[in-house]
Amino acid sequence: MGNEESKDIVKAMWNVEQFCEFVRRSPYTAQRWRSEGTGPAFYKVGNTVLYDPSECREWVQSHRRSSTSDAERSSNVNCD
Repeated sequence: MGNEESKDIVKAMWNVEQFCEFVRRSPYTAQRWRSEGTGPAFYKVGNTVLYDPSECREWVQSHRRSSTSDAERSSNVNCD
């Protein structure tokens, strides 16, 4: 993979701020999800955390419910 191609891939990724804006949660919550393994997959490049937008959308879709009585599926995500 060439250097230009790598740069294009990174440009297409979301940083923590962009991810948090998408899910309407704080950076602290995103950090907690990463620590607990309950959030979407992420990439760590040096000290930078990056998210693939399509994976974030899939992760949000996986938390879709049709009623408040739906049992929690795969994870207990605390959104405080």
